[in-house]
Amino acid sequence: MSIRYALVQAVLRVSTARLRVYKPGMAPITTPEEFLLFQELPTEPLLSDLVVAYQEVFSEPPWNEVWSREEVIDKLRRDLSGDSPFLVLMIKDGLVGGFSWGAILPIEKIESEIKAALQKEPTGLEALLRKGKRAQKVVYFHEFAVLKRFRKGIDPLRFLLRPGLEMGYEQGVCQTLFWSTSASKIVPLTLYMGYQSVLKLKTREKEIVFLLNKDFQPILKLTQNMKADKWANLMKVTARIGTRLRAGQ
Repeated sequence: MSIRYALVQAVLRVSTARLRVYKPGMAPITTPEEFLLFQELPTEPLLSDLVVAYQEVFSEPPWNEVWSREEVIDKLRRDLSGDSPFLVLMIKDGLVGGFSWGAILPIEKIESEIKAALQKEPTGLEALLRKGKRAQKVVYFHEFAVLKRFRKGIDPLRFLLRPGLEMGYEQGVCQTLFWSTSASKIVPLTLYMGYQSVLKLKTREKEIVFLLNKDFQPILKLTQNMKADKWANLMKVTARIGTRLRAGQ
């Protein structure tokens, strides 16, 4: 384990020690109406808006990908077809301005799930997930993105992240996982939130990094309890600790 990762986790645990975890809908910081939670494919016109948002986000650097409507919908159907799926949409100006989706997955399914997305198996990832207490399931985020014009403040991150973590916590899950390209701006941000780079692989001419948080309870507490300005100040502290923290260190 990286020393810097351990320090970031320690700061988050201490900073949230007096805070509690609330059931969905009961947190002191309430979810704004523009954030919608689904457990299945949304109906039109939201589905079309989501497809357009997905196409826009992943056409940008560092992804530079072209997705057809059919490909996006097929991916959504596959990703939301299992047990305990979740889909969160952020509605801005009447359209989808951000989204996250994933599922609470048994650890034995994680490598095959990722292979379906990347066409390459992340060998060894299951073994990494099995280390630690209560390591039977993981909150796995297939996708997490905000359109460029809405990437301001902590709230898009807060309310797109929280529902999946709440679902996992209610099922006794303590760890959460996602992957991205090393060039993505979300990678350093999540490192300051207690995630650690645990594995890399090359696919589609990109370096993919897998980021794991073995205990997401402090982050869940932050999303439910801490005002944006205080959270921003805390992030400055963990950012200073993790300034030199890079994937693989």
